[in-house]
Amino acid sequence: MRKRLEACGNKQRRKPSPEAKQRPPGPLFSAYILKAANGKRPNSTWMYEPQLCFSRADPEMQPLPYPMVDNNIIESQAVLDDYKNSNYTKGHLNPSMHQETQINRMATFTLTNIVPQRAGSNSGSWNELEQEVLRLFKKVCVGSMYVITGALPHINTHKWVNNRVLIPEYMWSAYCCPVYNNSLSNRGHFPTYAAVGRNDRHSDQEIVPINPQKKSSKQGYDVRRMSLEALEEVLSQKLGTTISLFQDQCQPNAALQQPHDYSNGSPMVKCSPLSSVIWPIMVNWAMGWTIL
Repeated sequence: MRKRLEACGNKQRRKPSPEAKQRPPGPLFSAYILKAANGKRPNSTWMYEPQLCFSRADPEMQPLPYPMVDNNIIESQAVLDDYKNSNYTKGHLNPSMHQETQINRMATFTLTNIVPQRAGSNSGSWNELEQEVLRLFKKVCVGSMYVITGALPHINTHKWVNNRVLIPEYMWSAYCCPVYNNSLSNRGHFPTYAAVGRNDRHSDQEIVPINPQKKSSKQGYDVRRMSLEALEEVLSQKLGTTISLFQDQCQPNAALQQPHDYSNGSPMVKCSPLSSVIWPIMVNWAMGWTIL
């Protein structure tokens, strides 16, 4: 992550052009290999991805300029001003606590890995889920743990931060750990497990019920644990098409390919055994094609 900022040009502007509103609506999911973090959480220097604003740019992420931001950056990805005075926090899809090295943890601080998340979810129930998954990985998982975490927006009427960044109605996550210690009490959560979390306290309770006993700051941001199959059913119903997240449902005898080497710090890891079914669906959605 060299400190080289010229990849998106040197003409700096603060406000987005009208064309900026036509960009993709932000990250829809992140797939990564979980590894327990070493040391304290790094300082959150926010980064941007030069290749999104200029295809021939260096692939390494660079520190995001602030407050003056190049218009090419604004037109290609979210910027810090999008979240200013928005009442939304910056919610990681791939949390830094799920990355081992400092450089990989720092790489999660890019707005292409961030969705608008209510504080009651981000620092409450969803954070508790992230910590729970990490504990299960350390206790039960013997080999690699593959995680997919995504954001499910309001389907009928999209909601936006700053008219630019899509707001999720729900967060969702699933993991796959093909090799695990089946003698422990948590074996019911393996090889797969999943969850859906509320990001809108006013949404109906069909998918995730509200626990009225929670304190007011967290009430309405509940997380419902469920099987992988139950999550796939939720996503399939919401997106109107069949969703399969992991190859062969993450069975231990599945033919797993060698995951890509993302030691350069990219948090958006396309790793096996991610199912090939989800990729074209999510890519089509990100390009603006309607999925009813």
